[in-house]
Parts: sequence; C-alpha cells; structure tokens
Amino acid sequence: MKQTKPVLLIMAAGLGSRYGWLKQIDPVGPNGEILLEFALKDAISFGMEEIVVIVSETIRADFESMIVPKYPELRITLVTQTLTSLPEGISQNPERTKPWGTAHAVWCAREVIKWPFIVMNADDFYGRDALKQSYDFLVGTNEWTNHCIITYPITSTLSEYGTVSRGICAVENSKLVKIVEHTKVSRKDGRLIHTAEDGREIAIREDAPANMNLFGFQQNFFEILDRECIKFFEAFIHDEKREFFLPSVVMQIITEHAGTITAISTTSQWFGMTYPEDRLEAKNKIQALIDWREYL
Repeated sequence: MKQTKPVLLIMAAGLGSRYGWLKQIDPVGPNGEILLEFALKDAISFGMEEIVVIVSETIRADFESMIVPKYPELRITLVTQTLTSLPEGISQNPERTKPWGTAHAVWCAREVIKWPFIVMNADDFYGRDALKQSYDFLVGTNEWTNHCIITYPITSTLSEYGTVSRGICAVENSKLVKIVEHTKVSRKDGRLIHTAEDGREIAIREDAPANMNLFGFQQNFFEILDRECIKFFEAFIHDEKREFFLPSVVMQIITEHAGTITAISTTSQWFGMTYPEDRLEAKNKIQALIDWREYL
C-alpha cells in the first residue's frame, strides 16, 4: 500500500561546540521537554506517523530511554551518524573528530527512509505552520522531482550572542535558484555580514531569505545525495574540518536541472539554541506558546 504521509527526519547528532554541551537533550520545556519534542507534537497534530532521528553514539541511549517510549503513537527510528559511516571503498580518516555535516547526516538515513520526507535540525524551533507548509507541499505534489525549501527573513534568525550558520537564498518566481551556506553570519556596526574564512566581511542584504535546514524532499533525493556523497569523500576524506552541507546537494539539483526546489516563505516564529545564552530565550518563548495554548 502506498504511503502518503511524509516522514520527519530530525538531525540531532551535532557536537554543540558553540553551545558548550549537548543541546539536543537539554530540557527547555516546563515538563522537561527537549526542543525537538515540540516538533514531534507538531507532527502528531497533522497526522504524521513516522519519525527518523539522526543521533550520535553519545546520545543514542538517552533517546532510546527518554524519547521513544514517550511517544508511542509515533514510529521512531534512531540512526547513528558516525565518523566511520562512509561510502563503500572510502577509508576512515583517523584524525577526524567532528561530524561530517548535515548532508552526511541525511545520507546515513538512506536505508530507512522510503517515502518523501521533511528534514530539520533538532536545535531549531521552526513553528507549527512552517512544518505544516512543508508537509502540505509533499502531500500535495505528485512530481517526484519537485522538492521544497522553507525560508525565513534573515533578520528574524540571528542570535544576539554570536555568529550563526545560515543558507542564504536567491528566489525567482517562487523557485530557489541559489543557496549558499554562510557559516558566520552576524550583525556588526549595524551591518549584516558574513565573515569568510580569510577574514573578509561580506555584506548580506537585510531582506535576504534564509534557510536553517528545513526542507521537504522527495525520496529520489537520495539518488543525487549518494552520488554527491561519494564525490565529497573522494575529495575531502583527509580534510579534518570540511563539512558536507545540504545546500551543496540542493545546488547540484538546480545546476543539473534534475528537479525544482519550490521556495516557501513562512511567517512562523523561529528560534534556536546556538549559544548557552539562547537557552533562556528559548524557554521563555516555549512557555509563551504554551500560555497561548498552542502546546498543551
């Protein structure tokens, strides 16, 4: 029987180096909920049934004991992202200590996802409407090469406490034409800038649409992802810092005309936990949403 409900894929394997500890399992809700639980509540509210969570070896046991039993109405599968999860024929880099990035995290789930899927970060709160927009898009399209990206105004996605990583988008006629991962975005002297690796400060438009890894992908996304993953590791397996980002795979789809990426702008409230100081703000915003009876 054909499944019509998309899968929710949550990336929760990051190290949280700027946060200082494992923010994926840091409670922010009034009943000890971690941030991604509110995405699970959203998923339940519009009928999703299957969840895949990409975890590290460090936190897998926590999810197995704390999260999976708490949501019996969901089929939750845990997939571990490790440094040794590599394409066939690629030898491990023994000097590598940090995860290989968001595209690699999704690649690790290739064998358990057989349906269209939404991908998101565990440490971002995207808002119920934003998740529903991506869900409705996947349910409503019959084109297996038609994917979507959810964008927010860049100015509503910054942190007061330091730089953030954002996919800066160019959109024409509601289609994504370019996305570039900017890993150090901040406001400096009243200007919105990206600080490049060489120290150059590159101006970013105040009205630029930004993406924080909230995508809706058809299942055939894995065909291009698998190929790009092999190319990445053949080129950079000995690099100790370079990461394999989702926007690079999305750009390959655009460059090859292998599909379309519909850009969906959302007015949903976004907040995230990049720095320790972000935690209190996240807790207050979650409490406000509960007070407004959005979450019970």
